[in-house]
Amino acid sequence: MICEVLCVLAGYESSVFTEDSRIVPEFLSFLHPGEVQTLESLAGLAARYRKVKKAANHFKTLYDEHVLSGGASSSGGRTNAPSEYLSTLGTAMIGVLQEYEDLIMETEARVLKKDSELVGAQS
Repeated sequence: MICEVLCVLAGYESSVFTEDSRIVPEFLSFLHPGEVQTLESLAGLAARYRKVKKAANHFKTLYDEHVLSGGASSSGGRTNAPSEYLSTLGTAMIGVLQEYEDLIMETEARVLKKDSELVGAQS
């Protein structure tokens, strides 16, 4: 289950959660209500992450595609071109999201190494 949660937090789709970040009914009988609440909260965080990442990539690629297609204007006139500011915003957002992705990967590595701070010590 930990691997599934980490994958969801990293932005991957899951068969355990519905699109509105709820646990599918088939799994509910196997989980404590507190676990359900925690997992659904994490799934909600993951859904917001996916939306922000999609928006960041959209902002960045809009301007990049416009420039690559030869649409950049040096005349200084007003155009319907995407703003350089949105491209910069998208790039900055991607940078912040990269820190989040790195944290997810670090957490997964620590779980796989059975780091005693994250995984219960054997008795």
